Amino acid sequence: MAAQVDQVAIEPASKGVAGTELDQALLEPAARPLPPSDLLQQVVEPAVRPDPLAQVDALDAEATARPDPPVALLATLIEVVWREPPPRGIFAFRHDWSQPWVERWEWKTQILRSRDGTESRIRLRRHPRRAVEMLVTAWDAGAIGLDAWLTGHQGREALFPVWPVARRVTANAAAGSTTVPLDAVTEPLMRAIQTEALDSWGQGPALIRAPDGDVQQVMVTGFDTAQKLANLTLPLARPVEAGSTFAPLVRGVIPDATTARRHCAAVTSQPVEIRLDERVWEWPFTPELTLESVPVIHDAEQWQPEPSIEYQARIERIDNRLGRPWIRRVDDRPSRILSRRWLAAGQSATNRLLGLFEYLAGRLNPVWLPDEFTGLALAQTAMAGDDYLLLRRARLPWHWEDPGLGLLIRPAGQPPVAVRISRLEAESETKARLLLADPLPVDVPVGTPVTPLHFARLDQDRVEFTWHTNEVLEVAARFMTLARCHPYLRGGGDIPF
Repeated sequence: MAAQVDQVAIEPASKGVAGTELDQALLEPAARPLPPSDLLQQVVEPAVRPDPLAQVDALDAEATARPDPPVALLATLIEVVWREPPPRGIFAFRHDWSQPWVERWEWKTQILRSRDGTESRIRLRRHPRRAVEMLVTAWDAGAIGLDAWLTGHQGREALFPVWPVARRVTANAAAGSTTVPLDAVTEPLMRAIQTEALDSWGQGPALIRAPDGDVQQVMVTGFDTAQKLANLTLPLARPVEAGSTFAPLVRGVIPDATTARRHCAAVTSQPVEIRLDERVWEWPFTPELTLESVPVIHDAEQWQPEPSIEYQARIERIDNRLGRPWIRRVDDRPSRILSRRWLAAGQSATNRLLGLFEYLAGRLNPVWLPDEFTGLALAQTAMAGDDYLLLRRARLPWHWEDPGLGLLIRPAGQPPVAVRISRLEAESETKARLLLADPLPVDVPVGTPVTPLHFARLDQDRVEFTWHTNEVLEVAARFMTLARCHPYLRGGGDIPF
C-alpha cells in the first residue's frame, strides 16, 4: 500500500503524468528526496528542461532550457551544471531597464558620542551586506518559466548576472573559439570575475546572452586588456554573434517571495530581490585630493546638492511634569545633517563614486564635504605663502566660526587646492578676512571661486545605489558634520585632529 501511495502522491513540476509513468519522470528534489547517487545526475529540474538522464549526464558545462523554435520564449531560462557539488542554477533573465537596478549596501557600526563632540566608532561587520532589486518582464510562456524558476530556487544559492557592469560583444565568435571580443574590459568586470573565481581554480563564471534570447554560460580564466578579449577555459559550445551581452555571474540567494504585477493576459512584471554573497568584489578608491590625510570630495560636477539641513542636539529630560518640564542639553554644539545626491555618468565616474562609499565603510571613515550653497570668491589676488584670504561676500555663515572648517579653492586651469581655516579675523558688509592654518601653496587670482569644506561622516548604515543605465548611477546619502577641535576615537585607537 505504501508503495502505491509513493507512486501517485507526487506530481512532477513540469507536467501531469499518469501513475504508470511516474517512475520515469524527473521529480524535483524538494518534492521527493533522492538517494545521494541520483543527486549527481539530477542536475536539471523538470520545470526547466525535462531531459532523459542519459542526456543530462552527458552535459559538461551547461544545460540550456531552449525548446523548439516556435516556443523560443522559454529561452530566457537556463540551468548550469557545476562539476563540483552541489549543482547551482543561473538566473538568466534580462533586467527590464524601464525600472532602475537598485543595489543596497548595509553596514553595521556602533557609535558613542559624548557631550563635548568626541565620538567612538566600532565596526561590527567586516563587509557590508549587499542586495539587489531588479525587474523582469516576461511574456506568455516566459512568465510561466520565471514563476517555475523562482518557486524552485527560492532560498537556494544560485548565480545571478550583474547587468550594470555587463559589456557588449563586438564581433562574431565561432563555435569552438576560446576568446570573446568585447567593447571594453573594465575594472568592475574583471573584479567580478576574479572574486567569484576564488574557489574555482582561477576560473570565473560569465553569461553570454544573444539578442534573440539564447544564453550560454562560460568560464573565464582572464582578460586581454590590450586586445579587449575574454579568455575562456573551454571552447564555445555555440557561436556568439556581435551585439550579445557578456555579464559576470555572482552568487546570491532569493530570500523572500515577491509579488508579480500582471499588466495584461500575456505580460507579467516580476520584481526580484537578490541577497548577494559577501564575496562580491570591492571597489578601489584612490583620493585625488586630500586635506590632512582625509579625502576631499572636490568634483562638483558629479553631485547635486539638496537644499536641506537638519540640526541635532542631545537633550536629557530631567522632569517630565506637564506644567514646566526640565530639560538639559547634553552636548555643547548641535550636529548638522547634510543631504547630498550624486549623479555619475561614465565608467570612471561611477567607479570613483562606488569607491568613495567603499572607503566610507558606513559611518566609520570621514571625508571633507563641500558646501556649494555658499557662493564665495576672492576679493583680491593671493600669493603663494600668504596666510590669509580676503573674500567677497555680503555676510558669511555663522558656522564659519568653527575652527574645524576647510576651504576648497579652484584656480582656473589648475588643480583644486584644499586648505584649513584658522579663524575669521574680520568681517564687513562686502568683504571678509580669513586666516589660514597653513600658508597658501599656489598663487590664486582675484575672482577665483572658493567653497567651504565640512568635516563629516556618513550618517546612515544603509545606502542605495540606483543604476538608471549601465553607465548612469545615482546615490542619495546623508552626512553628519563633526567638530575638528576635539580628538576622535575610531576602531579603538585615538586619531587626534
